[in-house]
Amino acid sequence: MMDRLPWKFPKEAEEDGAESRHRRAACFAALLLAVPAIFLTSALATGLAGWVPQEARDARRLLVNLIPLQGAMLLAVGGLFLFTHPGRRWLPALGLGRPPAGWRATVRSSLLTLAWGYPAATALYVVSQMLARLAGRPSDPSPAVGWLLAERNPLWLAAAVLGVAVLVPLAEELFFRLALHDALRFLGLPAAAAAFAASFAFAALHGIPAEIPALFFLGLLFQWRRRRDGSLWGAVLLHAGNNGLSLLFLLLFPDFFRALG
Repeated sequence: MMDRLPWKFPKEAEEDGAESRHRRAACFAALLLAVPAIFLTSALATGLAGWVPQEARDARRLLVNLIPLQGAMLLAVGGLFLFTHPGRRWLPALGLGRPPAGWRATVRSSLLTLAWGYPAATALYVVSQMLARLAGRPSDPSPAVGWLLAERNPLWLAAAVLGVAVLVPLAEELFFRLALHDALRFLGLPAAAAAFAASFAFAALHGIPAEIPALFFLGLLFQWRRRRDGSLWGAVLLHAGNNGLSLLFLLLFPDFFRALG
């Protein structure tokens, strides 16, 4: 009965088993494949952005920058796992099989975590922005924020929202919470050290200093959700909920975000 509880952590014996070591080795190989793929696709996205007409609305530029980068994460991690875990083993190896606690319990746990995690991350973000302004180093707003606020075409805006709320959470959770974290575990780091390192990389690679505390906190929260659920779906759902709420508030209160940066 206890094994079915949604809050039960995976057993350490399962974490250190042969299948776990095989998955971590695959994550290390996926990381080696994903890093150069990300740099190449970033260069490709920069080139493609130059072809977007100046008069085009900015959400289109967001998609041009977003899809190649996130696609590289998905293809590198998912493709290598498809090679190392063929057939029906593929999705479970990625942590995207049926959650051990079931879908209903996983969704419920993610929503409950979102209910307190999102306000905490937002408070960290606001405090960080205020401290940056007091220090005389206000943070530039995220380009994605400006691009979304400038878009008025509903079809392009809907496509950009779907990309940020669906594609980004899936790709980033596969890369940071699975590939990077488990690759660090493969290299011998303890679970806590790997979680902190992967979360810091997640925060730093967004490229906005004032957002690092909030993003680092979210990275730890996503990793905790994956660990607690024994599945990547909890982290993906939590990440999607966070991005979805941020987009909703961004579209409802654009002047606040413009002022905050």
